[in-house]
Amino acid sequence: MSDALPESEPAVSEPQPKPLFARPIPTEPERPPFWQRIIAFVIDGLIIGVAGWIAGFLFASWLSALGPWGRVVGGLLGVVYFGIGYSKLTHGRTPGKRITRIAVTRRDGSYLSVPAGFARAAILMLPIACNGLAIATASWVVPTITSIVVFGLGGGTLYLFLFNRQTRQGLHDLATGSIVVPIVWGEAQRSQHVIWRGHFVAMGAVLLGWFGLFSIAGLIVRNRVDLSSLLVAQRNIVALTDSTNVQVTEMSTFGGGGRQTWLKTTAVTYSPRSEPERLANGIAAIILRDIPDASNRSRIVVTTVQGFDIVFAKSWHSQTWNYTPAEWQERIRR
Repeated sequence: MSDALPESEPAVSEPQPKPLFARPIPTEPERPPFWQRIIAFVIDGLIIGVAGWIAGFLFASWLSALGPWGRVVGGLLGVVYFGIGYSKLTHGRTPGKRITRIAVTRRDGSYLSVPAGFARAAILMLPIACNGLAIATASWVVPTITSIVVFGLGGGTLYLFLFNRQTRQGLHDLATGSIVVPIVWGEAQRSQHVIWRGHFVAMGAVLLGWFGLFSIAGLIVRNRVDLSSLLVAQRNIVALTDSTNVQVTEMSTFGGGGRQTWLKTTAVTYSPRSEPERLANGIAAIILRDIPDASNRSRIVVTTVQGFDIVFAKSWHSQTWNYTPAEWQERIRR
């Protein structure tokens, strides 16, 4: 008979109850879905837009007097709004980002300084403000610069936002070392995701392709279509209306009555005119005088537009006159 004592069973520890509101162990957070950033921007745009509509109601004449530069003023207002919202002053959260629970931070989780927040906002707002900055007839330098800003800076940011799925960083993020991260338990999460460098090559190829396409299309149009008379008429209408936003185009349509040829002019004057019909008659007189075959066209259409545009809010009132060349000549002789 053995005197060995029986082996004791191992002690079983009681399971510890988990806290009801325990925070998860921090891990590398997933990037916020792009729809969150879009919704956040829409919310912020609505907030600025409401403020813009109130300003437009109170100061419509002053905003109209800004002319095309109203978009620059609106862009500056956007820089102030987003610059504060991207900085440490608000923990990198605009109202839209607070609602969608995302924030702008650096990779280490710290928030942008105020100058960096304003820089990020300026890079983001610049192509938005330049898009539609209608001062094409003032000088060839300005439209060239605005085209580079809109298609280069804006197009590059759009490309990275759509195809840079790893970090969703745009050019404004890369320039300021920022990244948009989710908010968990009230705290912005850190991110170590790194952008794939091949995106820069692809982005450059896309932008060069667009510029090349537009350049080739422009050469084809200039070589095959004589636009000299349209440009002369445009310059004279600019002088008449004191506006740099004037478009003169020609087109053809085909219908039951056969081929119809049109000359269309749109002039954005930005300020109310006491005699809009007299202005329209003056524009039509320039068209008939400066375009050699204008009297042979089926219709001549003149549209005048007044109002303001400050990016996030705009108000336009337009009037259109559509007559045959003979009818215009009769109106002009009155």
